[in-house]
Amino acid sequence: MALMPVGSTSITHKRHSDQKGAGQLPSALLDHSPSIPAMGSAMTIEQHITEVLKSPTASEWLKSALKTALSCEPTDVSNDAQYLSILLARRAQALEPQPSSQAPKALADEIPPRVYDPTLLAFHHEGFEIRNPFRMPDGVTPCEPTYYGFSLDGTGGTGVAWHLYLPDGLMLVVCDNDDGETPADAHTWPEASIGLIDGADEILTWILGQVPGSNAPLP
Repeated sequence: MALMPVGSTSITHKRHSDQKGAGQLPSALLDHSPSIPAMGSAMTIEQHITEVLKSPTASEWLKSALKTALSCEPTDVSNDAQYLSILLARRAQALEPQPSSQAPKALADEIPPRVYDPTLLAFHHEGFEIRNPFRMPDGVTPCEPTYYGFSLDGTGGTGVAWHLYLPDGLMLVVCDNDDGETPADAHTWPEASIGLIDGADEILTWILGQVPGSNAPLP
């Protein structure tokens, strides 16, 4: 599976303790968006929204969508926006000229799946070991992978998957199967594939579904 990262975010991996970078927007988005203050700044989210609506660099489409979203239930519209992001990312990938008509290879064609190893495929977040990025640290409350710093990036061809860029140069990739074409969601998570890949796109390990256990506090 040829990976073509287009963004870069990072949060704590099991071998690191630095929490900086969690929840940052992908750099590809920031390149085409108005300036957004870093999380933790003195500006409130309402002030952020006002700045975007007034920004001369924000598109009229973005401003219109944001104004419409403000009149909707916050959680529902956030979930809808995540789904819209997936659809638009896949459409953008499909419309990009492809250097080759050859379809991306399935993970299983490159390396057989392994047994789940939490020291490689889980990561730490604020005192919790996270195995399921579609659940909050309590292991029960639903969330989107963006909560932990994942971004939707291309996997080659028209494929899109969840990517988490780790401080050590590695990245976790979460797809809904072994072809790397579609990002997993909360419904496909039980059968999703999770891979650990290095900067040279070499697959270090991966598993197909059946992640044992869930998110839990660190001992």
